Amino acid sequence: MNDKITLLYNVQNEVTVLPNKFIDEYMIKADGEYVKIYLLILRLQGMGLPVDVDHLADHLELTRKDVLRALSYWEKAGLCRRRQLLRLLQGHKKGLLHRRLLLYRRRLH
Repeated sequence: MNDKITLLYNVQNEVTVLPNKFIDEYMIKADGEYVKIYLLILRLQGMGLPVDVDHLADHLELTRKDVLRALSYWEKAGLCRRRQLLRLLQGHKKGLLHRRLLLYRRRLH
């Protein structure tokens, strides 16, 4: 029996690049909600959009605290910058993670 899986939605110009290293090393250990938050941040940043904690929470039907917990996790994993994360956690900029809060793509390559 051939259990071939085919994704039905495949549009070339609407893609978010996810390095294999993320899948192989980080995704396996992370909570599923943390992975969803990471993927949404990656998508928004790829589109050049700001990342807002409240928007992430609303979009993923999570609490603000859940999102902040995930960001703290990714910071500890080395995939986001501590300086901007600390500002966010202290309430500066009302939860807006500007594009400067970059996921460390180069660390994944």
